[in-house]
Amino acid sequence: MKPRLAFLCSGEGTTFKYLAEQAQFQAVCLITNTKKAPVLKKAQNLNISSFTICPHEYPSTELWDEAVLKCLENKSIDLVILAGFLCRVGPLVLSSFKNKVINSHPALLPKFGGQGMYGIHVHKAVLQAQGKTTGVTIHYVNEEYDKGTIIAQKKINVLDNDTPEILEERVKKIEKAFYAEVIEQIWKKQNER
Repeated sequence: MKPRLAFLCSGEGTTFKYLAEQAQFQAVCLITNTKKAPVLKKAQNLNISSFTICPHEYPSTELWDEAVLKCLENKSIDLVILAGFLCRVGPLVLSSFKNKVINSHPALLPKFGGQGMYGIHVHKAVLQAQGKTTGVTIHYVNEEYDKGTIIAQKKINVLDNDTPEILEERVKKIEKAFYAEVIEQIWKKQNER
């Protein structure tokens, strides 16, 4: 049996596409927070149901959280996978999918995490701090940005010739396959119980 995955994504969707195409997973749906997200086209090409739930179209974050949860309910979702999702996941979704909402962060948490720390911003911060190592952190999502329990990390060395762009590409090279590996491990552990 394959884990049924729901994806939350805000941007290009390269990680979403990679994971959705893996034979060991069943991509059930995609939720994005913006109508202009290029990931919507990728979901369409893969015949995966997609939903746009824009926070600014709701009078409160609680109602937005409720709308996201309604979208996820009744789909037999095993894990909710964040793939470049730039909104804070709400408490209703987190409590309904306790220890089932997972994120990949392009640095070694707890360093270089938190609000505003995504994409190229993370790699600029690593270089400005003269970090010697960086990498990928897979963690459970909680109410605070990048503060959930760390599941696994993969390290790479920061090289002398790294620019933020080069470092970003080097981290991306290891991130997708590592994310897939960790999702599979989580799924297996959950099903051993």
